[in-house]
Amino acid sequence: MRSGTNADVAKDCGKVLVLDVIGFPETGDVEPVSAPLFTITPDEASQAGLRNLLAPDSRAICARAGYDQGRRTAAEVKAFWA
Repeated sequence: MRSGTNADVAKDCGKVLVLDVIGFPETGDVEPVSAPLFTITPDEASQAGLRNLLAPDSRAICARAGYDQGRRTAAEVKAFWA
């Protein structure tokens, strides 16, 4: 795995929104993105569900936390695309 987000494939785009769901580190062959970049990473509540991805109850924790985080960041994402 060379990238957790594959954001570098959008390097020639005007703007890039990255949803870095798990936060895997990038490897050396990933080109940096020079376009305006907005990155969303799991907040603290989401990270609680990511601690054990194989636990069945982690899906509900992540889903709720992701929904709540999305509602909190919606205005920032909207402003980024404006």
